[in-house]
Amino acid sequence: MLIIFNLHTLDTFNLVRNYSLDSEDNIVVTFTGEGTKDGITYNSKERDGYLKLSNGTNYDQDEITITGTTGTTSIDIYPNVPFGIVDRMKRSVSLNFDKIRTK
Repeated sequence: MLIIFNLHTLDTFNLVRNYSLDSEDNIVVTFTGEGTKDGITYNSKERDGYLKLSNGTNYDQDEITITGTTGTTSIDIYPNVPFGIVDRMKRSVSLNFDKIRTK
């Protein structure tokens, strides 16, 4: 007996960045995910919950936020779908807060 599972996950995956300042003038970079599956676009903040984000330690997040003022930080962000994390679609993000202007 041969059992084959077709766990169709995503065709494409991209990150959308949003920059803002908090009340203490820290730079806040918020990432949300957008992906397509069978011609339908999914967003990690949509209520259907098909696409979420993971940074490798926290799963099923609507968005991932990084806050800072100076220095460089790097993070890998993965799409997280009902079947698990899609490792092959990870996006490596590097932020240099020294080059992002606050005013």
